[in-house]
Amino acid sequence: DIWVISDAAGYRSSLLERRSAHIGQEYRLIPVALPNGVMHAKCIYRASEDEDLLLVGSGNLTFGGHGRNAEVFEALTPAGAAAAFEQFATFLESIGSRPDIRLPRLDWAEEFAARARLAARRGFDGDQAPTLIHSVEEPVLGQLSGQLSQLGPCRHVTVMSPYHDPDGDAVRKLMSSLGAAKGSVVATDSEESPFPYAAA
Repeated sequence: DIWVISDAAGYRSSLLERRSAHIGQEYRLIPVALPNGVMHAKCIYRASEDEDLLLVGSGNLTFGGHGRNAEVFEALTPAGAAAAFEQFATFLESIGSRPDIRLPRLDWAEEFAARARLAARRGFDGDQAPTLIHSVEEPVLGQLSGQLSQLGPCRHVTVMSPYHDPDGDAVRKLMSSLGAAKGSVVATDSEESPFPYAAA
């Protein structure tokens, strides 16, 4: 039983693709519409009777995003990352509770939130358990500074992204918010990255 949740613009364009002919037969496609912005989360939840797996990363659900491009994914199981499964459940419920996010149906969010909560109860957190942060209710920048301040001063920030402001403003704001004196910007091809390496 396969569910694909997509931004409304991606939903419309997918209906035009020849490879999307099996919607409703082999998988379900649910559009999500935001008044100012796009639904751009990249989460994959795989569940069976024996195991749950949560993938959170950068790859779009395209041939490039899952094969050709250099992407980053974190693979989480309840054994060692139980809190992240609880946070994923909260993320899904947040999408359904915001009145300005338009959805044709919510049963998928409720079902996967329940699955994630059950997985979290069966699991445990390891020594370096990851934290899942989303921007449905508040900006990520404030959450990061709040979370990381508990660990002491931040010395170095590493940003991995193919997209940047041409003036590097987002990276500058992140470093300033965390109080970091040094930072690294990772790109697969510095010639094509819009990040202003020379000025930085």
